[in-house]
Amino acid sequence: MSETMLDAPAAVRALRDRVRDREGSASLLLFRVGAERFALALTAVEEVIDLEGLRVHAVPGVTDAMSGVLELRGALLPLHPAAALLGVSGSACRTALVMRAPARRVALGVDDAEDVLVAELSAVRPSPHAGRDDLLLGVLQQGTDLIGVLDGDALVAGCRADPSLESS
Repeated sequence: MSETMLDAPAAVRALRDRVRDREGSASLLLFRVGAERFALALTAVEEVIDLEGLRVHAVPGVTDAMSGVLELRGALLPLHPAAALLGVSGSACRTALVMRAPARRVALGVDDAEDVLVAELSAVRPSPHAGRDDLLLGVLQQGTDLIGVLDGDALVAGCRADPSLESS
């Protein structure tokens, strides 16, 4: 008998589906863009790198949605400022989250990567923008802070770059 998605272990199911079903828990990477806090599945991030000392090469003709490219162990990665993708005010990108989704690998510039939080997905409140925003899955409350829970695949898909600048 074949295993259906409903029978699949929770870790295999996409975070989007698990949040919708309010099922189980997930390890989330917390990060900051300006004054806003966000989280995404830890499994969506290959690594976190400090941009201090790394050179970001400007690419002529790209929009503000891409800061340039950086070289990481011989691979060119487009660097996209999270502030532009998320529509929030941000300061200079000091940290990058290296992320991969099917056929794409990008660096997402954030102000800081803060911590890993194991969150019960039943605590994720529906997004106030439900149905209008594929990025935001919902909102978590931690103390007095609200944390936007993001879909990593949708975030990578929102990064627009010349595919010739990206390498695996």
